[in-house]
Amino acid sequence: MRRDQLPDVPKRPLAQRLGAILWPSFLLSGVATLLAAGLVDLDTLTWGDPGDEPVSGTALFSILFFLLWALSAGSSWITWLLLRSADKLNAEQADHDVPPQ
Repeated sequence: MRRDQLPDVPKRPLAQRLGAILWPSFLLSGVATLLAAGLVDLDTLTWGDPGDEPVSGTALFSILFFLLWALSAGSSWITWLLLRSADKLNAEQADHDVPPQ
């Protein structure tokens, strides 16, 4: 397909593109954190040796939430990249190329 035959689709705003990646991953990480909270017994968790101070549930699940959010956002971003057409990418690259002088 030639560049002049590409469908004229307006570029979406950055906030909409980021929202399409971050919002579903936020929801997924929330559900996964809730499932983990149901499966983990905080009374038996410690940071190191069994005699150490118990793990703070708030700290543990906060870290888990943000880790899962980053992982699922990365997965959504890679999917977004892979779904872009080669023709569109090539057209964008041609727009950014500066002709030699």
